[in-house]
Amino acid sequence: MTPVGTIPDLIDTIEHIADEHRTDRRCVTTISTGLDTLYVELSERAFDICTRCGQNLPPAGPVAWLDERTGAHQGDYDQQHGCGEWNSPESLLIKIDLDTLADMDEGDVDTTVRDRLTAAASKLDGAVAAATAAETARIRADLANDLRATLSQVADISADTSLTAEEKAEAFADLEDGAGEDPGVYRDGGQWQAWAWVPRRESCESIIVTECDL
Repeated sequence: MTPVGTIPDLIDTIEHIADEHRTDRRCVTTISTGLDTLYVELSERAFDICTRCGQNLPPAGPVAWLDERTGAHQGDYDQQHGCGEWNSPESLLIKIDLDTLADMDEGDVDTTVRDRLTAAASKLDGAVAAATAAETARIRADLANDLRATLSQVADISADTSLTAEEKAEAFADLEDGAGEDPGVYRDGGQWQAWAWVPRRESCESIIVTECDL
């Protein structure tokens, strides 16, 4: 067992290093147990928009719910949005054995903990990037479907001989719902397009699907 007086110093060291990975997007949670182990969880949202209702999501928080006595995984914290969708952040849990660290020199403790957390953060970076790309691809596919549906309506309106030119123009205008900052379908230079925001709050980029992309 780790000497009692050593435990707080080791925990302070780990928490200090772990805190270096905390950002506006990345949550860092530490959980110490009664078995001389400490867990560090890194969590981050890959996207900030609910996949069901499209509303903004709160920043990432803790994901894994651990028994503080044994460290046993009891489940996950509630990640359900008000609309009912479950929007869990990407997360990674690192278990650190305090007994092992207690046998090391102070410098080795710092290096060991720092290397483990840096590797974990890099792994989480990859998971977040992959999940963001997948969600962006899903949005792009939805936009393509929306644009196809609109173009089908455009073709029907164009072929309707009962409508005057003015009525057709009004009908085309009614199909546009992507004006200003509101995502949707719109015309640009006579060409129909569909667009949406990239699903990360700090990004001002948009996803655009044109007729040529179909």
